[in-house]
Amino acid sequence: MDPATRWIAMSTYIDEQFVVRSVANGLNQDSVAALHVNGYFHFHSPVFTSRQFSHLQDRFLDYLDIFGEEDLEGVHLRDGQVVGLLTSDSVMRCLVPLLGPNIGIFDSRFDFTPAFAGRACRWRRGSTPVLTSEPDPEKMVTIWIAIERSFEANGAMVLKAGTHRDAKGAGFESAIGSIRREYKDVVMNLDPNECSFYSPYILQFHRENGSPYPRAGLSVTYFSTDIHLNIDDPRNGNVRPILALGRDIGGNRYVSLR
Repeated sequence: MDPATRWIAMSTYIDEQFVVRSVANGLNQDSVAALHVNGYFHFHSPVFTSRQFSHLQDRFLDYLDIFGEEDLEGVHLRDGQVVGLLTSDSVMRCLVPLLGPNIGIFDSRFDFTPAFAGRACRWRRGSTPVLTSEPDPEKMVTIWIAIERSFEANGAMVLKAGTHRDAKGAGFESAIGSIRREYKDVVMNLDPNECSFYSPYILQFHRENGSPYPRAGLSVTYFSTDIHLNIDDPRNGNVRPILALGRDIGGNRYVSLR
């Protein structure tokens, strides 16, 4: 695609009603295009079988009981059973059209916003621009899988469609105010076992949860191993990726779970 045509495509909002949803068959070209243009794509179909999803719910409750609400990071490093779900065929079939055949897990966590007491989160990126030396929104994607129903009243995430395109832009943080006015709000309304795909670079926030309904989900950020992660940059924290599919291309270091 020539640069002019690409810019036109990137400047066009793709309505989700035209995108076919089927986890079993992976993502088609329309859904991949919607993600690249809009920066997100909602998957209103079951991600896992009933048995798999029930197991995920049980593991989440175990984590809450063992670690508490404030220590739910690094699920891919703590739990081989959950990793089995995150690298399952149904998930990989969705990711290969987006990232290619060589895929790593960058980060993972359980998200939990308790009823009546869930705190709001200010506008921010899902990920920082220092993850890689050359940010590329099409080389990383986050999947947020709903464990409990997610809707506006219980603090569902709100995305600013299209803001992932500014991943390389200078002064992004100082321009958040104008960006918020320019781009469309999209509420991540999901039923349990549905998910959203979105760019880690997209602008997002969520309101406080004053409702009687808790909000819970599993957030996993995947990347194409074509890119080189800035593992040693102190701004990235304690990043410990694992290889989910294929092989490494970019010269990254991975944690072995064996």
